[in-house]
Amino acid sequence: MIAHPSRKTVRTRRPVAPRRARRYIETATEMLRLGLTAHAPTTNAAYAGDLMRFAEYLDLDTPAAAIAALLAAGRPRAVAIMQEYKAAMRRRLAAATINRRLSAVRSCFVRAKRERLVAWEIHVDLLIAVAYRDTRGPGRDNYKKMLRWARAQGGPRADRDVAILRLLYDRGLRNGEVITLNAGDLLWDDPPGHVRIVGKGRTQPEILELAKETAQALHRHAVGTDAAGAERPLFGHNSRAHAAGRITDDGLAHLVGQIGRKVGCRCTPHGLRHSAITDLINMGKTLPEVQVFSRHKDLRTLQKYYDAARATGGDMTSALAMGTESPWIA
Repeated sequence: MIAHPSRKTVRTRRPVAPRRARRYIETATEMLRLGLTAHAPTTNAAYAGDLMRFAEYLDLDTPAAAIAALLAAGRPRAVAIMQEYKAAMRRRLAAATINRRLSAVRSCFVRAKRERLVAWEIHVDLLIAVAYRDTRGPGRDNYKKMLRWARAQGGPRADRDVAILRLLYDRGLRNGEVITLNAGDLLWDDPPGHVRIVGKGRTQPEILELAKETAQALHRHAVGTDAAGAERPLFGHNSRAHAAGRITDDGLAHLVGQIGRKVGCRCTPHGLRHSAITDLINMGKTLPEVQVFSRHKDLRTLQKYYDAARATGGDMTSALAMGTESPWIA
């Protein structure tokens, strides 16, 4: 759930009367279509969830109603609303999450202005995000505990949860890459198996090899669900693959966080990816080798994991200070 004021306070933030906003619903629907098809599939999926959070903030039922309300309010009031939304999120959310949620709304207006659907767009200054403040994740030992707890649930839910955990850690997939997987993205022609994903910032799919244990977990889940049909979601809100719709970003975070709490650790889906990368570095793998696994485009990003894993800064300063004790300090 997003950080927003109480329901009573939220109701006072509706930009205009619902009746007035309804005049703009057709335009808003087309703006959503443009905004949610302009990026890579994983980004589009994340933006769809972010726009729903914005609608919830305004106490509206759909993203289209939220965009229509901004249109009806006019540019100055719409910008003020976005500034208020940004301030409300700052109380609890990370800068990177806030920036993405603001960008999701702005994307609809930018595309619509380009297509001459609207005459103006919304601009709100983004926050400065501190990237990778903690790249270590919950650690390999806690991951093993999470796997054991997930298996012990038994039944289809256990199969789904184990498959998700293994993709996040064993294969290092990002949240959006897991969420957007369909049944047809599992490829079994060349054992032990492969998975087809559209990676971050990419538009073309790539094929990733699976470890034997990961392939077995995915096969067990796929066989035990109703994920028939290549375009059906591989992971649903509940243990059956599509009975309640595709799992969302919030749903994935809740699932992983809950399992982490059960074994006494704090964990996010991306934290498992952090752990996998950090553990490979601690196993002595070189940065180019880890880059093949992590699929980071820029080696400098991966260097942050290396520095955190090896505590390079602390090691260097300790080496310099060694043997230079200050005699006046008791």
